Amino acid sequence: MARDTSRRGFNVVALKGSDHSVIYSKHYNTYKYSNASKQMKKDFKKLPKGTVIIAAIKDDGAKKLKYSGKRMFMNMGAKKIWKLGYKKGWAFLGVKGMKRAVEQYGKSAEFGVVMGYVQVERKVRKV
Repeated sequence: MARDTSRRGFNVVALKGSDHSVIYSKHYNTYKYSNASKQMKKDFKKLPKGTVIIAAIKDDGAKKLKYSGKRMFMNMGAKKIWKLGYKKGWAFLGVKGMKRAVEQYGKSAEFGVVMGYVQVERKVRKV
């Protein structure tokens, strides 16, 4: 596969579960390359259980995404990955070996959950 600088498709960051240091940060152009999905699964298999996975799609990641690529995220609790379509956004935060995840899907996917902490706005009432 030729070097692809577009970052189109899946952008994945894998973090050590113990200290959240970066194991790798890669992108898989599942829009353009049919073997990108296979490579993503191959890289994922090497990761130990407990690895934190953060993934987001830029532009389009569904065109050449294989069933095995979707299944990989489903095994971590993803449900909305089956809805992926042309130019649809998707963001994911999960842990390998667990079936609990946070994901967002739509025209624009954003979420404010980072490493299990939720950002909450609170109004303080003056007395």
